[in-house]
Amino acid sequence: MRTFIPITSKKAARAIIPLTDASRMHGVSTATYTVYCSDGQKLGQGSISWKENGNQGKRLTEQSKKFAMETTLDGGDDPTSELDAKVSEIEEEINTVNAKITALEQECTDISAQMRDLGYDRKLMQEFQKKQKEIKKLKRQLSSLQTEYNQVKKVRDEAYEEYSGKTDDVTRIPSIMKELQTAYHLQWQGQGYWQGYTYIRKAKIPGMEGIVTFKANLSLQRKPSYFLGIRYHRAILQVDWTLTTEYSYSDVVEVMALDGGFK
Repeated sequence: MRTFIPITSKKAARAIIPLTDASRMHGVSTATYTVYCSDGQKLGQGSISWKENGNQGKRLTEQSKKFAMETTLDGGDDPTSELDAKVSEIEEEINTVNAKITALEQECTDISAQMRDLGYDRKLMQEFQKKQKEIKKLKRQLSSLQTEYNQVKKVRDEAYEEYSGKTDDVTRIPSIMKELQTAYHLQWQGQGYWQGYTYIRKAKIPGMEGIVTFKANLSLQRKPSYFLGIRYHRAILQVDWTLTTEYSYSDVVEVMALDGGFK
């Protein structure tokens, strides 16, 4: 008769308890005790993150998985030229409004000079007051344009900094697997697959029984930021990965002869 004793660790193998009874031992002359050990060990783990150049939205999608498996960086949509154009457009509006204000102020100065020379004139006073109202209106417009200009310029400057690092190293799931394959001499067992937003791939290591499992969990660490419909902060995607052994071990620890057998 063979009795299996499940052990969760090799240390626990010292405490062997027969799992049987008299009815099961009827007619048995020997008993073989086998220790079965199961264990798992984390061979490695780590995290990577990157600013995604692609059109990554505010939540993970199937497209996000594609980004995580890319081996080359594309240029993506660089918004700095669009923001530059917006800054220039507002600067032109500010210059135009300033020019109108300067012209109206000069006209008011001329009217004031005429009234000093000619004395009070009702029509001139009405014209003066009308131009003063236009100046006030234009100055409110100018203040609004200046606020918008400062906002757009700030966003444009942030975009310059954000998109200046497009030459960052390409580190995605394939590059991690390649490094692990070299480090542990992994022999991949077929293609990997996605389970939700977790990428899984099995492998073997020469000289080791059982299977090694690579898992990479994809997450969205930062949503993209938009201004006037223009994306100026890229999304940040992150991968947290582990490489874990999955193997089993069994060994015969004793074969016991039973005197006369059980009856």
